[in-house]
Amino acid sequence: MHLADFVQNVISPPSIGEVSEVAGGVEIEVVNAPDGRAGFVEGTSDLSAWALDASFTPSSTLHTETILTTDPARFFRVGFPVNWTFP
Repeated sequence: MHLADFVQNVISPPSIGEVSEVAGGVEIEVVNAPDGRAGFVEGTSDLSAWALDASFTPSSTLHTETILTTDPARFFRVGFPVNWTFP
């Protein structure tokens, strides 16, 4: 990760935008996704035990991911791990 990427994530961090119901699950829009960096969506029905629902590498700052679920209510969070390298 470069300093410019880090600053961009501080100014406009990735977040969950629109969530739409689709057959068998939900479609989640990830806004301000860092282009080309691996990300993930985790989900839970009880806010204590989080599980990996999807991993992806967006090709633009707006990414849509479909999550299959049968839970009547589910909470989601999105993340992009930071990997620092030094010359």
